[in-house]
Amino acid sequence: MFFYDSPLAARLFDLQHEGDPILEAECDLFLDAVRRSAGPALDMGCGTGRILLPALQEGADICGFDVSVSFLSRLRTKAQDLGRAPAVWRATLCSPAVGRGAFDLAFAAFRTFDHLIESGSRTRFLQETRSLLRPGGRLLLNLANPDPLELQNAQGQKILMRDDLLDPDSGRRVIWWGATRFDCETRRILQIYQYDFVDEGGRVREIYDLRLVMRWTPFDEMEAMADAAGYAVAGRWGGFEGERFEVGTGDAVWDLRPR
Repeated sequence: MFFYDSPLAARLFDLQHEGDPILEAECDLFLDAVRRSAGPALDMGCGTGRILLPALQEGADICGFDVSVSFLSRLRTKAQDLGRAPAVWRATLCSPAVGRGAFDLAFAAFRTFDHLIESGSRTRFLQETRSLLRPGGRLLLNLANPDPLELQNAQGQKILMRDDLLDPDSGRRVIWWGATRFDCETRRILQIYQYDFVDEGGRVREIYDLRLVMRWTPFDEMEAMADAAGYAVAGRWGGFEGERFEVGTGDAVWDLRPR
């Protein structure tokens, strides 16, 4: 099953990444960008609300959309527990279903851009997002920035991600595994996630496999696409704390401004 179609992925997502220092640094970066924004912000691919909800609690003018019904449902449940009613809706990255020229900041965190695996869709996304920004607006993106050799060497390798998850619905312990397959020619990355549900005796009772397809975008290709879509590159970093950009840092942050 596709990862974002799964109610299981939605309810385990926050638990999977709880306490991850890289994820926390990413959230801090995007939250700071929202705080600095002069006007409304748009969270594209808002997921379970890991950035949108804290920003909303701080009083930010922010809204968001996501393609996943399950993840949006999880976001709304969390918002209700906080006594909030966020403006979120279901939409795709290339058809966000929102007014043009409405935002000072639009952002796609957690490698959301990498889910656009066709070149035409990435171009459409950049063009469409540019039309949503006000003069002087800003588009902030997190992209995967892998070392291609490391990806090739990791072909199909299954690794333990976490073994201390507790499913909130069933109360069962969940062991989370991951494996990566990389197509050098198309630069597509297939992430395979396996969830083993175990009983009190440690025996595996249920196994679920979820798949996620992404595409790695080299920096020169990204620069060319941004330029063609009418953006200037205001900044590019090799991480979430302003690290110098170089190939293989794991994550990259792009700061694009409409020309």
